[in-house]
Amino acid sequence: PDLQTAKTDYDEVLNAGCLEANLYEGAFLLHGYYGDEIDTMNALLYLNKSKESEIQKIAAESYMNIALIQEFDISEDNFDLQKTLDCYQKAMDIDPYFEGRSYLCMADDYFIKEDNENSDGCYQKALQFYVSSAKAGDESSMMQAGLLYQYGYGTKADSEIAMDYYRKAADAGNSYAMVYVACMYEMGQDFVKQDLDKA
Repeated sequence: PDLQTAKTDYDEVLNAGCLEANLYEGAFLLHGYYGDEIDTMNALLYLNKSKESEIQKIAAESYMNIALIQEFDISEDNFDLQKTLDCYQKAMDIDPYFEGRSYLCMADDYFIKEDNENSDGCYQKALQFYVSSAKAGDESSMMQAGLLYQYGYGTKADSEIAMDYYRKAADAGNSYAMVYVACMYEMGQDFVKQDLDKA
């Protein structure tokens, strides 16, 4: 994609007073999409503006990105876990679409900080969300549920259930799930017999 054109367009709508454009400007800076190094300080300035948007998805995504910025310091002694968890909570409070992703990120943060009890609880909540969303037909949730079952996060590891979710997601067009189905056939796992032709 032409990132310079995107930057010019975002600058134009920002100058016109579009609050929501702050999210994309912040995300571009956070991920280094402009060819520069990651710029978390300026990204945070934009995201703190976009989190005030009345559009739920924009505000929630802003909080998700703010939490991501805070996680850059997770290995430091002065890392404020609660502040990061609060951002994830705000994201899912604003828009339930972010519940699964928020719980997954919270679980990872607890895990890194060696708080296994809270980590397991969050993985379980993430799994509940993804299973429910998968039943409603969301292929991304099928993929996430498969991962949690395969590796035993929030549940007992079960490669048969994982494979079932991967297949459903792959049938729905999820390319990541297709790779996981192929890998399980290539390696052979538990109930999945190695089959290089299927892989």
